[in-house]
Amino acid sequence: MAPRSMTGFGTRTCQTENISFTLELRTLNSRYKDIRIKTSLSDGALEYLMRTALDKEFSRGRLDLAVEARSEKSGEDTLLQELEALSGRLPSQEPSLTDILLLRIVRTLERGHSLTITDTTRKSVVQTLGLLMEDVHQSRIAEGLVMVREMERILNDMKERTAQIKERAQGEGARFRERFSTKLAQVINSDMDQISLEREISIMIEKADINEELSRLTGHLNSFLELLTKDGVLGRNMEFLCQELLRETNTVGSKTQDLTISTLGVAMKNDVERLRELSANME
Repeated sequence: MAPRSMTGFGTRTCQTENISFTLELRTLNSRYKDIRIKTSLSDGALEYLMRTALDKEFSRGRLDLAVEARSEKSGEDTLLQELEALSGRLPSQEPSLTDILLLRIVRTLERGHSLTITDTTRKSVVQTLGLLMEDVHQSRIAEGLVMVREMERILNDMKERTAQIKERAQGEGARFRERFSTKLAQVINSDMDQISLEREISIMIEKADINEELSRLTGHLNSFLELLTKDGVLGRNMEFLCQELLRETNTVGSKTQDLTISTLGVAMKNDVERLRELSANME
């Protein structure tokens, strides 16, 4: 099963035993699974079968299924028969226009509740729902592939920026030492010997070292790229990796005193935010 977006839409129709059904399924982004079925039918068995099918087929996301049922028997013929029957019950008068309009409204409201749903009908509707879910899956797969390509582009950009930061960081210790040696000697203790001064500078350089963060960043980026080659439900794993990428990127930004590295770090945070948006819409 290829990576899939959580956004999809499809519609299918079927006809069985003089009843025409129109099924419309819309899937939306949601952290959890949320199934909603809208129908005028008062058939608990059919709704249970449809809900079970949806629950089995989708792992998460909001699922909105609308089911419309309409009798294939002519509405005009039915209304005419009911008017004739009504006319026979009225005392020496024909049905008024108000009677006709009220009767049409009542019958429209009762349409879904008055239909007789058999096991054969339920089976046909569930089969149609299966075809509809496959249609929606295909649209979600197509969109998912586009999103995967965009993620790959972002991750490769982040790898390039990580390499630039690593190269820039190699000389940061020397720049730090040069920048602060004179100031530390003046501020800490004018009588401090050279050995003590070097020790204080080394401690500060060690605290500002970002090599470990860069190594973890590279590892997370490679893990993310590998994840994009796999099939199945990937969204939650993507969201976890986004959290790890953001944590390491923030740490790099807080440690460095270098403007170039800070600028690259800000760009990477924007990259992670875009990854999070895409991951949130992946199943």
